[in-house]
Amino acid sequence: MNENLYDVTVIIPVYNTEAFVEESILSVLSEKELNVELLLIDDGSTDDSAKIVDRCADQKASVKAFHQPNKGLSSARNLGLENASGKYVCYLDSDDYYIPGKLAQAFRLCEEKKLDLLFMTYMNFFNDNLAKEKWNIHRTEQVMRRGRYPQEPVTGIELLNSFQEQDEFSVMVCMQMAKRSMIEEQHIRYIDDIIFEDAPYTYQVVLHSKRAMACNEALYRRRIRDNSLEHRPANVKRCLGAFRGIMPMIHSMQSVHGEFGNYRNAVSAELQRRFRFTARAYRELEQEKRDEFYECCTGEEKILFDSFIKLYSDECEKNQKFESLERKNKLLQKKIEKKQAENQKLRNSIEFKIGKGILKPFRAIKKLFK
Repeated sequence: MNENLYDVTVIIPVYNTEAFVEESILSVLSEKELNVELLLIDDGSTDDSAKIVDRCADQKASVKAFHQPNKGLSSARNLGLENASGKYVCYLDSDDYYIPGKLAQAFRLCEEKKLDLLFMTYMNFFNDNLAKEKWNIHRTEQVMRRGRYPQEPVTGIELLNSFQEQDEFSVMVCMQMAKRSMIEEQHIRYIDDIIFEDAPYTYQVVLHSKRAMACNEALYRRRIRDNSLEHRPANVKRCLGAFRGIMPMIHSMQSVHGEFGNYRNAVSAELQRRFRFTARAYRELEQEKRDEFYECCTGEEKILFDSFIKLYSDECEKNQKFESLERKNKLLQKKIEKKQAENQKLRNSIEFKIGKGILKPFRAIKKLFK
């Protein structure tokens, strides 16, 4: 393992973000209270991002630039981990930026409490009006986690339980500060060539942390762009990314040898969430894309898929059809009840009673002829 030469290593994967990456870099370098190592991983950018990365690295010894063909976030972050030499590790996306002073605040808390893992939080902001109009469900101008959490270190599993009790667990790695020695000792890495790579990584880090805390201070500002990876529609790659994170999560659970105590539900709940997330991504695919997804799976993955995801997805579709039929029946029943109410109102009206009286003799004559 690399010697701790810095307080914190910040790893920033960079891909075609020439408009934002310099702001991201400067937000790290503005932390004067810390001895920060900044690793910039150019992931095959085709714009001027690589030039900006190299220029910043040339200006400061603690800033190091790496270049690789486009392999995705997982590969870029893993390259950063291989070259990190800080006591703690943080990640930052190249279109986001740190709030001044918050990185140093996180480090001080980690040192004071001797933490393996610290969760802070973040604040969203919209890149432009188009993003704001399309993604206005996201809270802005307020922190994204506001629950109450232990003021002293607990195990990662206990913290996971606390997150889930308050429905505030997030796998986003950019809000985390983790001890590098723990990451190396447990051989924790990202899964290459998938998206939604945060989930299995965070699951590993949480399960293996002996001293963990969460605070509701916003560490960084997160830019919401209309074309960002998170906000793209369902496709085969997204479904595969969600699915291929499940097996490593199961292996992570096995690696801690079932030391869950009273928190088995917390550990299993996150796995269940990934199963549901994958099943939802699968249900959103057209049949042709579903077939394509299935053909991309290995034999082991097909067994896992058939045993759990497909079964759950089919049940959900059956339930959706049943619920849709129930909704139609309820609407029809409401129409019938409305019509009956209208008819009853008509029968009770004076006009109806007068008309009935006028027609009474004619009905009597008609009856005689019959």
